[in-house]
Amino acid sequence: RAEEALNLLAKNGQLTKKPITLPVDKPCQQLVMHPDGRHWFAIMGVGANAVILVGEIADGKLAILRTLDNERGPARMTLANAGSEIVAVNCDGTVTTWGVPE
Repeated sequence: RAEEALNLLAKNGQLTKKPITLPVDKPCQQLVMHPDGRHWFAIMGVGANAVILVGEIADGKLAILRTLDNERGPARMTLANAGSEIVAVNCDGTVTTWGVPE
């Protein structure tokens, strides 16, 4: 499962890479700022092809740190547990929870 794989990568320290600023080819459906004012989360695209981008504001640019894709297509996104988790309500009605990068 994608979530388990992400957790394993996070434990192994493979998710802390230098941020890269990339052009995004999908429309942004929703953008949520983390309470720390530095990290942001965006739903890009529509339906099952949509992904959640996790990024931070660095040097005045939106740098993408991570792309979360659970193959269900997020329909709505909120923050839970004082902003420590991203909760995606998927198009099929299921809910996926992601941990926020430290």
